[in-house]
Order: sequence, then C-alpha cells, then structure tokens
Amino acid sequence: MSDNDTEFSANRTEHKVRVMSAVVRASEHLRELSKPYAPGEGVKGAINRVAKLVNEVGRARGILKDPIRTSRIEDMWRRQARRIDAEEMDAIRAALALKEAAQKEKNVNDAQAEYAGLVARIAALEAALRLCTTDEGRSSLAALLQAGRPLDRPMD
Repeated sequence: MSDNDTEFSANRTEHKVRVMSAVVRASEHLRELSKPYAPGEGVKGAINRVAKLVNEVGRARGILKDPIRTSRIEDMWRRQARRIDAEEMDAIRAALALKEAAQKEKNVNDAQAEYAGLVARIAALEAALRLCTTDEGRSSLAALLQAGRPLDRPMD
C-alpha cells in the first residue's frame, strides 16, 4: 500500500457521516413528547400518555387510518421496533410540532405578562419619583427619614 492509499483511507474515516435511523429518531421524538413527566408517573404511564397524544393528533389530521397500538409505541420508545412506517413517523412529528407550537405560544404569553408587569412597575416608580420632586412629597419623605423608619424594610 502506498502513502497515498493510507492518506485516502485516513481522510475517508475522518469524514464519516452519522446517519440517525428512523427508529432512533422516533424514540427521541416520543421521549420529547413525554416531557414534562407528571409527579410519580412511571415509564408505562408516559408511554400510554404519548400513545394517546400521537393517536389523537394523527387521527385529527388524517394521517393515521388506524390507531397505533400502545405496544407498538412502547417498542419504538425502547428502540426495539424493526421499522417505522411513514404514517407512524408523520403522526409522531405532527404531535411533536403541535407540542412545540403550544410551548412557543406559552412562552410568548409569559413574556407578554412579564412585560406588562414591568411596565406597571416602571409606571409606579415614575409616580413615586414625581411625588418625591414635589414639596409635599419631600416633606413626607423627610418625615419618614426623621422617624427612623427604613424605606425598604423587610416584611413581617
């Protein structure tokens, strides 16, 4: 073997592409669908919940003709399935897309609520600052300071 042959074979192993099988991908999608786990929920409970979700979404979107058996979902979960049918993978992907869309909507709603809270807090602080700039506000602030009461005292 010449030097060129060894270089070629060495380069060939460096550029190895990892291809994820459909079984592994389905298993990862199913596990992602199962999150978050309910307190005290076991693997069987999570698998049953995911099977119900995948079947509901698959039937609602017209992807599945027949529901996927829970034992079939469990085989996919445990990576013991020999193959994954296209309609099964489509139903799993549709359920995952629905979950991700719901999570994005929740994140947007949470961000909007946090923003509204911050705007209200800023408005209250601006009002307090305006109060402190008036003569009446300064005198009440001075009275509080003379009384020895800290402005930021811990709650009882």
